[in-house]
Amino acid sequence: MGGVDLPDCDGRFLSIETDIVEESDINQYKDHSGNVIINNSDAKISNLVFYGKNNTVTIGRNVKIGSSVRIELHGGASLNIGEWTIIGDDTALIAYDESLVSIGDYTTIGQRCNISARYDSIVRIGHECIVRDDAYIFNKYASEISIGDRSTFEKRTIMIAVSNSRISIGNGFMGSFDVSSIDNDGHALYNKHTGNRYNQDSSITVGDDVWVGLKSSILSGANIPNGVVVGAGSVVTRKSFMKSDSAVVGNPAKTVKEDIRWQRYI
Repeated sequence: MGGVDLPDCDGRFLSIETDIVEESDINQYKDHSGNVIINNSDAKISNLVFYGKNNTVTIGRNVKIGSSVRIELHGGASLNIGEWTIIGDDTALIAYDESLVSIGDYTTIGQRCNISARYDSIVRIGHECIVRDDAYIFNKYASEISIGDRSTFEKRTIMIAVSNSRISIGNGFMGSFDVSSIDNDGHALYNKHTGNRYNQDSSITVGDDVWVGLKSSILSGANIPNGVVVGAGSVVTRKSFMKSDSAVVGNPAKTVKEDIRWQRYI
């Protein structure tokens, strides 16, 4: 692919190798394939790649983007970054084929995170959230991951949604280190005689003000009501039943206390 120089709206020049934008601090950009950058801040995009047509990047005011952040959009995808948001060093933001990655205002994404929506999917992170280093948030095939406002995630968070399912996290969520939420088993398990599948993918729903402890797992079909505390090392499954404002622990998670209230700050 041959490199070409195209002027931006301020008369400066960008180095473009067909659809690769390098070291760009532009405010407005549009190429012949309908790919668009709307940058309302002084944030510099060090590594942005457009594949195909009609991709859009929108960046709000006063955004800070760290070094070696990779932005990659394919085929009609969109990335929205809200105002006063911070994207940490070496993080990847990826959207494929009509997908959307949206990060709200006053949100911080840590270093070495990978946030990816593929094949008509949505990842939506709310306002005033914190996602610490080394998070892996991934979905594909018309699925959705939605994180409510004022939610926090410590290091090495994992979220994976596939095949028309949804992971929905409410407002005020607090997750400790190494918490995973996965709405599928990764591979299908069938009855060898009937061909019926045992482990269908199923959505995960987590209410408001839920606290999930260290190294806990939330699995396919789990439903966690408002105000629940999940103890460290627990596994919440579709068979884990709990009431709002209760504490659950174990594998599978079971209720050990009811009518509780927890406090984020001590």
